[in-house]
Amino acid sequence: MTEQDEHPMVLGFTASPMFGGNPTAAFRKLEANLDCVIHSPRANRDELLTHVHCPIFRHVCYDTPQYSDHNYTSKNLSAVDAIIATMNIGS
Repeated sequence: MTEQDEHPMVLGFTASPMFGGNPTAAFRKLEANLDCVIHSPRANRDELLTHVHCPIFRHVCYDTPQYSDHNYTSKNLSAVDAIIATMNIGS
């Protein structure tokens, strides 16, 4: 088995790997990180675009939830807090 055989030959994304900014730079970084080459369809592209709808970005802010039990915290938030506490992150 060659090294090339060890990598998937097709990887499909169901969402955009980046939003805004420089798509060329973002795709080159993605290619480097995944050791891959990105290709997109060229034949029948206009027809394809009639079936593929671009996402609409919406920024939604939520208020911090107010719990009646002030000792309540989620397991995920506690796990993130524990990891952050072990990091050397200076302010």
